[in-house]
Amino acid sequence: MQLVTAQPGTSARHYHPAHSFTYVIEGSETKTLDGKTPIAVKAGDVLHESPGEIHETRNTAPVKLLVLRVIEKGKDMTVRLQ
Repeated sequence: MQLVTAQPGTSARHYHPAHSFTYVIEGSETKTLDGKTPIAVKAGDVLHESPGEIHETRNTAPVKLLVLRVIEKGKDMTVRLQ
């Protein structure tokens, strides 16, 4: 479980080899999962990502998230793509 504060901007494309459950504490962001329509989430929303789902996020103001990841021991939490 981690508390994430992201400054305005767009993340690099990446994935997590884990089930990720995100609760938006403050702010909002748009998450684009490969091949799907972008999802806008705001404070109070919850989002689930399946292991290996490639995505990127974009926010225009700081966003604070509480993220719970169920991951196999020894695996990297995030895999960034070029």
